[in-house]
Amino acid sequence: MAAPQPTITFFGATGGCAIAALVRSLKAGYTCVALVRTPSKLETLLAERSAPTTTLTIHAGNVRDPAACALALRTPSGAPTTTVIFGIGGAPKFSPNPLRPFTLDDPSVCAEGMASVLAAMATTHPGAPPFVVVVSTTGLAEGGVRDVPLPLVPLYHWMLAVPHQDKKLMEERMMAGVGAGDGWVIVKPTLLTDGKARGEEGGLKAGYDGRAKGGRWGGGEGVGAGMGYTISREDVGNWIWEECIKVKEGAQGGEWRGKRVRLAN
Repeated sequence: MAAPQPTITFFGATGGCAIAALVRSLKAGYTCVALVRTPSKLETLLAERSAPTTTLTIHAGNVRDPAACALALRTPSGAPTTTVIFGIGGAPKFSPNPLRPFTLDDPSVCAEGMASVLAAMATTHPGAPPFVVVVSTTGLAEGGVRDVPLPLVPLYHWMLAVPHQDKKLMEERMMAGVGAGDGWVIVKPTLLTDGKARGEEGGLKAGYDGRAKGGRWGGGEGVGAGMGYTISREDVGNWIWEECIKVKEGAQGGEWRGKRVRLAN
């Protein structure tokens, strides 16, 4: 039996991964709510993609503000939304520190934003958190397992240490805040590009440690499943739509529930 159509809150909707998922959701007629700092920017991006907006509510605000987050966690009727897509990320910025040459304009935005969203959920979803999908990254090496190709390891540990620290704390806070169970998916793309979506036919792989071979999206290679070098933001957002939002038989998120899912081409 198919699950009911979700109602979706988007945080970070102007980012490449989240907006791709938002566009697909709007074109399918799903009720969506977005919290953005500059609504006109989101409106322009949606118009460029010919996305309808009749089922979209946009709130102006900052993800660091729990009150603003709480507004976005309800539909226009006042009901709590059933799904949260957290695609927050900082803008890249070079640092004069040769040991940490790459940082963000806001090095703690992911972790602090997640803390605000969780604080808001405590009031909007008491005792029953929504299904949460967060966009994180590979290279965090949970359990000491390498999850990127070997040539990328020096790059990840040298250039991306600051943003990875923020993503890791974001993941930890989400896991602690949502609680026990499998009502979440952590999406972990490898190096992101602005290229066109390639999709499954173009070699998009999705996997998690221990995933069996076979099935959709490939990427079933036991430990290290789904590793690769790059993936487009459009592909990430489309995958989130297909596997974490779109109504299908069974529970929302299917086999990916409660998993850290790597995505790569």
